[in-house]
Amino acid sequence: MREKLADLLKSASAVARISASQELLKRPVKSAASAALKVAQDKGLSLESRAAGIFTYAQIAAESGIAALTELTRDATVREFALRQLADRKSWASKVAIGPFLDGLKDANPRVQAAAIIGLGRLGKAEAIPALLQTKVPASFVAPAKGVAEGRTLRPTRLSCCLTWQRVHWLN
Repeated sequence: MREKLADLLKSASAVARISASQELLKRPVKSAASAALKVAQDKGLSLESRAAGIFTYAQIAAESGIAALTELTRDATVREFALRQLADRKSWASKVAIGPFLDGLKDANPRVQAAAIIGLGRLGKAEAIPALLQTKVPASFVAPAKGVAEGRTLRPTRLSCCLTWQRVHWLN
């Protein structure tokens, strides 16, 4: 049954992937985590399937999955998703290394850069401040006026990046 669920994680259907993920979360941890990690690591699969594998693996393995998620940050295709999952649980923050996030700041992909900035903000590690201070603020960033609510057109990832950047500057 575990193999069938893993096959559904590989499906082109988002509904099938989410259903498989939810079902794997109910299964024995060791075998379900292994199945999800295999999907996440399979470079022959679609990005959507690999991302589903990463999200499922992180939920199942929890803190014990930090090493495998860190290893996945070395794969440019899924780096963004691995970084997101490493910073997802604040209860793990003290055990997550900042190295992959610092590397992500220098990545050519702006989505990886955003995941790295947001992740460093969530990890809350002071040693990341110098690297964040060297990160250029996107040219599209416009700080909201004091007391003015932000518009609906600002995407949450851009907002989070900018807020993290602002927080770092306020600390200094």
